[in-house]
Amino acid sequence: MDLSLSLWIHEHIPPLSCFKFASILIAPANWIILWIILSVICFHKSLQKHLPFCLQFLAMMLLAFGLAGILKIVVGKARPDYFFETGFYGYLPFHGFSHAFRSFPSSHSATAFGLVTLFVILKHPRWWISLILYLFAISLAASRLFLECHYLSDVLAGAFLGISCALIIKKIGQVIHLPDQIKKLLK
Repeated sequence: MDLSLSLWIHEHIPPLSCFKFASILIAPANWIILWIILSVICFHKSLQKHLPFCLQFLAMMLLAFGLAGILKIVVGKARPDYFFETGFYGYLPFHGFSHAFRSFPSSHSATAFGLVTLFVILKHPRWWISLILYLFAISLAASRLFLECHYLSDVLAGAFLGISCALIIKKIGQVIHLPDQIKKLLK
């Protein structure tokens, strides 16, 4: 199904600039930098109540980005654009240091779904706001298909990875009582 869908997209949907914008918007490195900056800002006395929230987001991003990077290297799945250039579809394990073999999983998808999931489980917004956020995450992740950077299985695996990392970080935060630990640290 991966190859069939990618071929259909390649033949019918041009890589529009809105897809490129969505891809830049959800770039993992940008979000890691943002959460580092926000976490540092939250050390200010007037903003310390937001520090646990920021640190959980930063930890989730680092975990998802790190795991996605390791999987990309180990799995070594060729990207769709590489298939269209060379005709090669498949895996070369431990070749993920090359951009052409960093398709699985999508770290952009992991970022989109990790951010949304962590926000939803920490802030408990109304159901319709959660729905809108997940639809937004789906559209951001789909942009990776339309740009021929990932196959559907890569995007789905990235979504699963992001959701899993959000749940893990939430659980760790509960186990170590993160807000209490941060208050002790700041005293």
